[in-house]
Amino acid sequence: LGDVPNARLNCERATGIDTSNPIGFLCLGKVFEDGTKEYPNAISAYRNAIAVRPYWETGYIGVARVLTTQGDYVNAESTLKQGLSLVDKPEYIYSWLGWCNITRANI
Repeated sequence: LGDVPNARLNCERATGIDTSNPIGFLCLGKVFEDGTKEYPNAISAYRNAIAVRPYWETGYIGVARVLTTQGDYVNAESTLKQGLSLVDKPEYIYSWLGWCNITRANI
Protein backbone atom coordinates (compact mmCIF):
# COMPACT_ATOMS: atom_id res chain seq x y z
CA LEU A 1 0.00 0.00 0.00
CA GLY A 2 1.14 3.52 -0.65
CA ASP A 3 -0.20 6.10 1.80
CA VAL A 4 -1.05 3.89 4.75
CA PRO A 5 -2.00 6.63 7.22
CA ASN A 6 -4.50 8.18 4.82
CA ALA A 7 -5.78 4.78 3.77
CA ARG A 8 -6.41 3.92 7.40
CA LEU A 9 -8.09 7.26 8.05
CA ASN A 10 -10.42 6.87 5.06
CA CYS A 11 -11.29 3.28 5.94
CA GLU A 12 -12.05 4.31 9.52
CA ARG A 13 -14.27 7.10 8.19
CA ALA A 14 -16.12 4.58 6.05
CA THR A 15 -16.78 2.33 9.05
CA GLY A 16 -18.15 5.30 10.98
CA ILE A 17 -20.47 6.49 8.24
CA ASP A 18 -22.39 3.25 7.85
CA THR A 19 -21.72 0.47 10.33
CA SER A 20 -24.16 -1.78 8.48
CA ASN A 21 -21.94 -1.77 5.39
CA PRO A 22 -19.00 -4.20 5.52
CA ILE A 23 -16.91 -2.38 2.90
CA GLY A 24 -15.31 -0.05 5.45
CA PHE A 25 -14.38 -3.00 7.66
CA LEU A 26 -12.93 -4.89 4.68
CA CYS A 27 -10.94 -1.80 3.75
CA LEU A 28 -9.64 -1.45 7.28
CA GLY A 29 -8.76 -5.14 7.38
CA LYS A 30 -6.66 -4.73 4.24
CA VAL A 31 -4.85 -1.73 5.73
CA PHE A 32 -4.02 -3.69 8.88
CA GLU A 33 -3.12 -6.81 6.90
CA ASP A 34 -0.89 -5.33 4.22
CA GLY A 35 -0.18 -1.79 5.33
CA THR A 36 0.70 -1.99 9.00
CA LYS A 37 0.99 -5.77 9.51
CA GLU A 38 -1.23 -5.49 12.59
CA TYR A 39 -2.67 -8.97 12.16
CA PRO A 40 -4.92 -9.09 15.24
CA ASN A 41 -6.52 -5.81 14.13
CA ALA A 42 -6.90 -7.14 10.59
CA ILE A 43 -8.68 -10.25 11.87
CA SER A 44 -10.93 -8.10 14.04
CA ALA A 45 -11.85 -5.85 11.11
CA TYR A 46 -12.59 -8.83 8.87
CA ARG A 47 -14.68 -10.43 11.63
CA ASN A 48 -16.66 -7.18 11.88
CA ALA A 49 -17.36 -7.47 8.15
CA ILE A 50 -18.53 -11.05 8.71
CA ALA A 51 -20.81 -9.93 11.53
CA VAL A 52 -22.42 -7.34 9.26
CA ARG A 53 -22.70 -9.59 6.18
CA PRO A 54 -22.22 -13.26 7.11
CA TYR A 55 -23.36 -14.29 3.65
CA TRP A 56 -20.49 -12.42 1.90
CA GLU A 57 -17.36 -14.49 1.44
CA THR A 58 -14.84 -11.65 1.52
CA GLY A 59 -14.63 -11.43 5.31
CA TYR A 60 -13.99 -15.14 5.71
CA ILE A 61 -11.29 -15.02 3.04
CA GLY A 62 -9.69 -12.02 4.75
CA VAL A 63 -9.52 -13.81 8.10
CA ALA A 64 -8.13 -16.94 6.44
CA ARG A 65 -5.55 -14.95 4.51
CA VAL A 66 -4.24 -13.34 7.71
CA LEU A 67 -4.22 -16.68 9.53
CA THR A 68 -2.26 -18.36 6.74
CA THR A 69 0.23 -15.49 6.78
CA GLN A 70 0.83 -16.45 10.40
CA GLY A 71 1.07 -20.15 9.54
CA ASP A 72 -2.24 -21.04 11.19
CA TYR A 73 -3.69 -23.18 8.40
CA VAL A 74 -5.98 -25.20 10.67
CA ASN A 75 -7.91 -22.16 11.85
CA ALA A 76 -7.83 -20.68 8.34
CA GLU A 77 -9.53 -23.84 7.03
CA SER A 78 -12.03 -23.77 9.88
CA THR A 79 -12.94 -20.15 9.10
CA LEU A 80 -13.41 -20.91 5.41
CA LYS A 81 -15.56 -23.95 6.18
CA GLN A 82 -17.71 -21.82 8.48
CA GLY A 83 -18.20 -19.43 5.58
CA LEU A 84 -19.24 -22.23 3.24
CA SER A 85 -22.27 -22.93 5.39
CA LEU A 86 -23.38 -19.27 5.33
CA VAL A 87 -22.27 -17.68 2.06
CA ASP A 88 -24.95 -17.47 -0.63
CA LYS A 89 -22.63 -17.94 -3.61
CA PRO A 90 -19.18 -19.14 -2.55
CA GLU A 91 -17.09 -18.36 -5.61
CA TYR A 92 -13.65 -18.02 -4.06
CA ILE A 93 -13.86 -19.79 -0.71
CA TYR A 94 -13.30 -23.15 -2.38
CA SER A 95 -10.13 -21.85 -4.05
CA TRP A 96 -8.78 -20.51 -0.77
CA LEU A 97 -9.75 -23.73 1.00
CA GLY A 98 -7.85 -25.73 -1.61
CA TRP A 99 -4.85 -23.46 -1.18
CA CYS A 100 -4.93 -24.00 2.59
CA ASN A 101 -5.22 -27.76 2.09
CA ILE A 102 -2.25 -28.03 -0.25
CA THR A 103 -0.07 -25.61 1.68
CA ARG A 104 -0.71 -27.31 5.00
CA ALA A 105 0.04 -30.68 3.42
CA ASN A 106 3.44 -29.40 2.29
CA ILE A 107 4.55 -28.07 5.68
